[in-house]
Amino acid sequence: MQPPLQFIDETFDINSCNNYILSIQCSLDGFSFSVFDPRIEKFILLSSYYLICATPFQLRNEINSIVGNSPVLSQNFKKTNISYITPKTLVAPISLLTKNEEELLKSSFPKERDEMAVKRSFQPDKVHLSLIPGIIYHFFSEKFNTPLFVPPANNLILHGENANTDTQLVSLFKHTHTLFIAIFNHHKLVVFNSYYTKDENDELFYLLNIAKELNLPNHTSILLYGDFYENGAFSQLVKPYFKKVAFAHYSHNYSVSYTFYKKPAHIYLPLLELALCE
Repeated sequence: MQPPLQFIDETFDINSCNNYILSIQCSLDGFSFSVFDPRIEKFILLSSYYLICATPFQLRNEINSIVGNSPVLSQNFKKTNISYITPKTLVAPISLLTKNEEELLKSSFPKERDEMAVKRSFQPDKVHLSLIPGIIYHFFSEKFNTPLFVPPANNLILHGENANTDTQLVSLFKHTHTLFIAIFNHHKLVVFNSYYTKDENDELFYLLNIAKELNLPNHTSILLYGDFYENGAFSQLVKPYFKKVAFAHYSHNYSVSYTFYKKPAHIYLPLLELALCE
């Protein structure tokens, strides 16, 4: 395991963790966590580990090692929010949940035997669903006091509904080989899809395919989160098709430690804003 990328603000006090909110984001490719102090509305710690795991069982063992060796993660927190990154996620009308969320997910994705459904409602009539390996779900449930499990890319929905635009917005979140695309029309979510991608050409293909179906004009705003880079291949590929391509920024509703500015804001926003989920 490679040493973690870690940023710590001088205001972080390990003896005050019972006042902090812990956010965890993980997948077979990595494990990251952040700490938010709601008393001063500031993110004060960020740590990220690069992993290569073949199975959820291996991931559980890697996370167990990280947690066991982390003075921070051994503390008791006021609240813990957790998101498992997977393309097995969807948004649906609540009216479709005639039986239960697991049945809807099972009909949409190849469901493994040991998987649990995670649900977050938004708007009066919609629900965001995802699947998480049971071995990961139970591990976190035992390690942390009543954690809140949040479907991946949930912050894209929250951002889009409150975006400072009265036209169409396309938000993309890339986490290694998983791509999430959320499209909004006048703050209303109209499309939410997830994909496994091999490279930037796949990412562009999926974006342009949706854009063609919805007849999106080239002045549609494109907002990028996660593993996109200003001079990266995707950023250059997409610009001939859309005039407004930008990277997500921190909200004015909170502050972040100056130590975080060593990395662009959009990379860790989906992790950080887990802390804001209720």
